[in-house]
Amino acid sequence: METLKISLPIAIMLETLRDNGVTDEQIITQIDKKDVSPWQKVDTTFDFQELINLSTNSEFESILTNGYSVKFMTINGLKNLLRLKFNKIQDQDYQQNEKGITDLILTEQELSTLRQMLSKNCVLHVGNKISIDFY
Repeated sequence: METLKISLPIAIMLETLRDNGVTDEQIITQIDKKDVSPWQKVDTTFDFQELINLSTNSEFESILTNGYSVKFMTINGLKNLLRLKFNKIQDQDYQQNEKGITDLILTEQELSTLRQMLSKNCVLHVGNKISIDFY
């Protein structure tokens, strides 16, 4: 089964909710109610209504349970997702260079998740440490 593609802002919204302790079941419940008001305290800058709009796609639950890939990744988007999803911080857990990032260490499960999330404009290099180049 091919991974469903979502926009970077949607991915960051979902991972922000998860990082703040909101479970996938709670996301589904609130989306079914069409009530995103509890999430406004998590981040006031997000338009969580976009998640309701996305939920009209019958594959929304699959995005939550089976994962997703980002349609187009940016370096700042990747850094945000690494922080939210894997608790990885620049200059502590990896380095940024002119091409992307280097010196990242992930578990096999984290690597599998990251591999799924990356968009086509990213090239993943796996060795002792992971690097990701942007094109």
